[in-house]
Amino acid sequence: MRKAVLEQRCEEMRRRYQPATARSNSVPVAPDPPLTIAEAAERLHMSTDWTRRYFCRVSGVLVIPSPVRRQKRRYTKLLIPVEVFEREWRRFEVAS
Repeated sequence: MRKAVLEQRCEEMRRRYQPATARSNSVPVAPDPPLTIAEAAERLHMSTDWTRRYFCRVSGVLVIPSPVRRQKRRYTKLLIPVEVFEREWRRFEVAS
């Protein structure tokens, strides 16, 4: 009985976690990776300091804090999804 249940669960997991290309060709395998501050600054032709200050308050940006260590300042890593970057880029464009 246990073996049958285990085999059934294994088969369900195999179906659930098979590669995306095997399931359907219309689904992308992986989304675009998020941009780092340096990459976003390079695309905007701005400094990394300005880019960090601007994107730290934009909604949709992933903020990853470093673990808290005693008597050391906390560092945060900002990851900017491509969709969020493109949305903010459109806000900078000058209407012609």
